[in-house]
Amino acid sequence: MYLNIVGNDTGVLKSVPECVYLGSLVTMDNDCSAEINRSINLASQRLGMLKTFWSCSELTIRTKIDLLVACVFSSLLYAAETWTVKSQTPDNTWHSR
Repeated sequence: MYLNIVGNDTGVLKSVPECVYLGSLVTMDNDCSAEINRSINLASQRLGMLKTFWSCSELTIRTKIDLLVACVFSSLLYAAETWTVKSQTPDNTWHSR
C-alpha cells in the first residue's frame, strides 16, 4: 500500500508496513497506537534534552514554561487531531510509565 523507492536506477518499488510521512508515522493498518507511542517517546527525549534548563536559576518560571510548550508539547501533540481514540487496557496507557 505504501511505497518506498529501492534504488535510484532500477525504479523498483517495495511495499513497506510503515513509514514516516510529513513527521507522522503512517502504518499499513492505520493503527494510531504506534504514532502515539512515537510522539510520547519524542516528547520524552526533548524533555530530557532540556533538563539543564530546569535547574538554571537565571531563567524565570515563565521562560521555562514557554520552553516546555514550544519544545515538548508541540512535538507531543503534532498531528494529534488525526489520531483515532480507542479504549485501552490500563497497562498500555501513557501515564503508567
